[in-house]
Amino acid sequence: MRQLRLTTLFFLIISALAHSGTSSPLAVAANPGNGMITVLTEKSRLLYFDYYDWGPDWSGVHRNNSTSEADDQINFTYENRLARTDAEFTVEGFWKAIDSNQLQFEATLTPKQSSELIQAQFSLQSGEALDGGKALIHNSDGQFREVSLPFSRGLLGDDVVSIEFFLNNESVATLSFNQPTYISADRNEARIAIARDQIYEGQSESLDMTLTLSQPFQFYPGPESAPDSQAGWYPFEQNVVISSDSPLSMANWLDSPAGKYGRIVADGDRLLRNNNEIKLWGTNLSFNACAPNKDLADKRAAFYAAMGINSVRCHKYAQGPGWRGITSDRSAVIFDPEELDKFDYFISALKNHGIYTKLSPVFIINPGPDDIATIPYLNEFAKNSNGWYDPKHGSIYFSPELQSLLIEQFTNLLTHRNPYTGLTYAEDPAIVYVELYNEDSIFFHGTARALARSSTLRANAGNLFSQWLKNKYQTESAWIEAWGDKAINSSILRNQKIPTDENWSADRIYPIGNPWFFDPENISTSQSPFKQRLYDTMEFLHKQQNDVYDRLELSVRETGYTGEIISSNWVAGRQMSHFYNLYSDSRIGTIDRHNYFGGASGPYHSNSSMLSKPGSGILSSGLHQVADKPFMLSEWIHTSPNEWAVEGVSIIGAYGMGLQGWDASYAFQNRDTGSFSPALRDSWDVTAPNFIGLFPAVSRQVLRGDIHQSGISHTMNVHLPSFQEGKVGFELREITSGDIKSTTIDAFPSEGLGIVRSQIKFTDVFEETTLFNPENHRVSNGYSSSTDELIWIPGDSEQSGFITIDTAATQAVIGFAENKLQTLSTSQIELKSNFGAVYLTAESQSGTLDSDNILITAISRARNAGASIIKDRFILSAGTRSRHQPTGPVLLEPVIAEINFSHSNIEVYALDHSGVVTETMIPVGEDGSFTINTGLYKTPYYWIKKLNH
Repeated sequence: MRQLRLTTLFFLIISALAHSGTSSPLAVAANPGNGMITVLTEKSRLLYFDYYDWGPDWSGVHRNNSTSEADDQINFTYENRLARTDAEFTVEGFWKAIDSNQLQFEATLTPKQSSELIQAQFSLQSGEALDGGKALIHNSDGQFREVSLPFSRGLLGDDVVSIEFFLNNESVATLSFNQPTYISADRNEARIAIARDQIYEGQSESLDMTLTLSQPFQFYPGPESAPDSQAGWYPFEQNVVISSDSPLSMANWLDSPAGKYGRIVADGDRLLRNNNEIKLWGTNLSFNACAPNKDLADKRAAFYAAMGINSVRCHKYAQGPGWRGITSDRSAVIFDPEELDKFDYFISALKNHGIYTKLSPVFIINPGPDDIATIPYLNEFAKNSNGWYDPKHGSIYFSPELQSLLIEQFTNLLTHRNPYTGLTYAEDPAIVYVELYNEDSIFFHGTARALARSSTLRANAGNLFSQWLKNKYQTESAWIEAWGDKAINSSILRNQKIPTDENWSADRIYPIGNPWFFDPENISTSQSPFKQRLYDTMEFLHKQQNDVYDRLELSVRETGYTGEIISSNWVAGRQMSHFYNLYSDSRIGTIDRHNYFGGASGPYHSNSSMLSKPGSGILSSGLHQVADKPFMLSEWIHTSPNEWAVEGVSIIGAYGMGLQGWDASYAFQNRDTGSFSPALRDSWDVTAPNFIGLFPAVSRQVLRGDIHQSGISHTMNVHLPSFQEGKVGFELREITSGDIKSTTIDAFPSEGLGIVRSQIKFTDVFEETTLFNPENHRVSNGYSSSTDELIWIPGDSEQSGFITIDTAATQAVIGFAENKLQTLSTSQIELKSNFGAVYLTAESQSGTLDSDNILITAISRARNAGASIIKDRFILSAGTRSRHQPTGPVLLEPVIAEINFSHSNIEVYALDHSGVVTETMIPVGEDGSFTINTGLYKTPYYWIKKLNH
């Protein structure tokens, strides 16, 4: 047995940590999934460990992890099987606190069979607290070299004896080894191998480490050792029903049935109902949640109406059978009669409560087994877990047969007569939108991947592009002269796994690209030999996408549907490809986009706030708004475990639906219980009390139009023909990580979204775009909206910043505003807790704070009972669970606020969670001042009754 002993000494210099914005005490928390530890400062990570391995030729490893918590110790076991060779090996070990500032690590790898492998390793990464720091790598011969942190790819050394970490030229940590050690680095991590190249049956490998900190730390090996991180939080009731006469309820705000005044129609950049502007403030349901049983259908409709939700996006209801939706077992174009009946009933229930429906049938079109009769090449696509075909994104643009299948699916529903309304779906004015295709773009990565997978789609695309090129260039020689020899059968094809068999005569030229290839920076550098090819590819793809959308739109119109239509809601990189795609969407109608904020892939998450930077995060999607077109965000939410969900409701409600003049919002979820969530259950939870709990305030603000649209619009001009010269006129960047996106435009800094309206204008000739300067709208330390109703105070860290709302009917403070008195038109609000949203909202549709009774809503964070969260960023446990689901109840963080209202002749009552006025009265001073403490009164809702009202 070869023994590798590794001793790690970390000397954490307090002064250096202070320079980095961190402070003691430190905490060390173990990942419950794999037992690896993270050293946490107050604001970020200092260091963190992980484990990974690869089989021969970088092949995969099947791993089952288990951990157990003991006294000041976390034990871990990894049962591994190499996918390539089926050889098995076990890694067992522990982290143990052996002193107030020291942890010991031991691990042993035991092979059950011999096998090649690349490496089994424990990795070390420097955290955010060490960004900008450096490390000195010391070798056994006394030589050393300096590297920047985080680690970059390369060999740190094959005989390393120590690594010293420095921040601001002060030593922060030293990692020393008892014997010279091979250490490589990649993906920002130092990779310390426990085994390399080969493992042998009966020969174990070991790794020992000691982590010593220069100051005491608290060790959390698991949730059992963690303190109650929700001490003082109060439970939110489960199974709440909002009574129609409650001050919370907005059921009487929604004119029922939906569609009683005819269709909602677009008029320029507005939506009109009965010639009056209307805002759609809604939520999503997905899969078979769109076809609930009748009791749940009625319960949901009543709850949504009470919360002021006037529209529901039914999404992915035709994705397949069973939990996937309402189709038959065999075909995407045939609906299961029982499921369709439940769907019909639910749409009718929504309509009867004044709630409009947006139809979004699929994530992508998945043909069933019987659909191969009309799409004979379906076997070129993989199948999903229920045996249906999965063409994936991008396929529809070069498959007339997939388009026809989607058209048949549309037609079968839109021409179906709902027995509960007496109308076909095409006739029913309560159907406010039909969405042609969810989250796809011909310019995104899926198209090239689809052509690589399917020879039929590749041939279709090659033929269409060849015909387009022949129409443009007429002759092969002119085409070759324009593109250059190197661009034909180029590395672009090989990179995307496309055959290099392009041929002009055979009509086989492939329109291959994606946002990376289309990026102007790459076109001007590494892809410059292919510039004209990429310009032509984008122009052709734009035409092809337009043709497909036109065909789908026509099919919907042929059913008799006269309502609004959306093409798709995805992004396509930046600059030319982005604007080609945006214009393609604008041709059909309303611009629709999706965006999210937060999320995490492990126990640690930054838990950052959008409030820290005006116009950031979800709100940045407003930079996609097009002049003279309505704008919609049909998927958005703070993704768990981010805890500041309440800010999203406030920002989208005030800045999106108000100042920016957006027309529709659908917060995303898959399903709900028809009430507040009894537990925080998944990544997207609209009915969580700290999200929908704010709706009684924000829905009133949105539907009443309390916040005015900015009368000033800053226009970014876009001229599509100039794209052939690579000319846009300003710089748009889109940072995308899955569903989470951030858009920036150099001509319109993000702060501008908090000041004036943003819009893209497609022009007939090239026009310059002027620069917007947000500093001209500074007020003290923040930014004021052009309407003088909103102020956004930026933060100086990830958890800081706040906004205020000051209108005749709504006044509010939202964010990190502890001990910062905010004087508004008719009130003063001073938060006495770190974070919260406190709203004063006129109760009735036509009321103001001066004339009406007032609803007070005060909400902060929410967690499941039993959650264990260290320093608000490291999750040891998401809460008490039954099998895989949290059981709740949901606990709300208390909000304390001192409020001074201009009227002194008032009474303030606590409302229970269903909105019933209780006998609990809040003491009011002679000057109209009072204090709400949601932890003391155990409710987020209060009601101001004016005695002279």
